[in-house]
Amino acid sequence: MVSSFSFAFASLVAGRPFVAWTSYLCSPLPLCMVLALRYGLPILEVTILWIIFFGSRFFLQLLLLRSGRDAALFVFYILSGWPSVAGLLVTSYLY
Repeated sequence: MVSSFSFAFASLVAGRPFVAWTSYLCSPLPLCMVLALRYGLPILEVTILWIIFFGSRFFLQLLLLRSGRDAALFVFYILSGWPSVAGLLVTSYLY
């Protein structure tokens, strides 16, 4: 959780959003085209969306862990895993 947030944030600070790299690895476009201005702003916005997702997921899991509500933590852990990641992947692709 923290490592995903840290990696995404560090890639944004470094000027190479991680969404650009995943787009490059999953598409036939060359990296220079992915990082071009035409794709730059959407890639930046989607990277910020992923950072918000990772940060909020970490924060909510931490709150549930500290509250001692194990059943709620279990349900949140499952729902914030693959179902929400798959939804965010589809949203990122469509955007």
